Amino acid sequence: MKTLYRVTGADGTTIGTYTSKEEAQTQQAQHNDACVDEVYKLSYTEMRILKTPTWFSKCDHIITWVSLPILVLICVGLSWFAWNKDRQIKGWEATSALIHLTKIEEETRDFLFIPISKELKITGSYQYWVGGDMYENTEMGIYTNEDVLELMEEDGESYAEEQYGVCYVNPANPEESALFTNSKGNYATYGLSAFLLLIGIASVFITHYSRKKRAFLRSLPPDKIIR
Repeated sequence: MKTLYRVTGADGTTIGTYTSKEEAQTQQAQHNDACVDEVYKLSYTEMRILKTPTWFSKCDHIITWVSLPILVLICVGLSWFAWNKDRQIKGWEATSALIHLTKIEEETRDFLFIPISKELKITGSYQYWVGGDMYENTEMGIYTNEDVLELMEEDGESYAEEQYGVCYVNPANPEESALFTNSKGNYATYGLSAFLLLIGIASVFITHYSRKKRAFLRSLPPDKIIR
């Protein structure tokens, strides 16, 4: 919002609008019975805020305060799920495995249709032996691009479809296993949770600012606002 100074003649006609009070007073002295008053030129955003219906601003306020706890619960739930999964497999035992790789491909991870990272995804299965019994699983677990690159050839582009490696087995239930247990793979989940939480907090501040700004703009006399 910009404060200007308007010079008005005795008949109510606007003589001119000036950015400095001194300039306005100079023009006032040149016209009999002219007066100077402050007027306000609003920006495009301020005009939109001013024109927002009262019912919409109330709904916006309610939606923000209702959605924030829900967003917090989602963030906590995502973080807890990632942490709990990481905690569970930390105690699993390393076991030799025969890995059958079907595909390793690069995928782009998007957030709100915005590419944020490129990840290597694995498709395949692996066999392992516990107590003389053979098990087969397709659960890859938590992994990073670096883990995938270790399965690939030196050129970083090809891979052996069948190779020996290590998997991690739940000692309480040998049928439950994972090929990787790298907790760094959860960093993306933690980052997403933090990002969503920041959006929620920012929306509260923006809503509060808009309400205060709207109340102030509506307190101004309509004839003092230059459109």
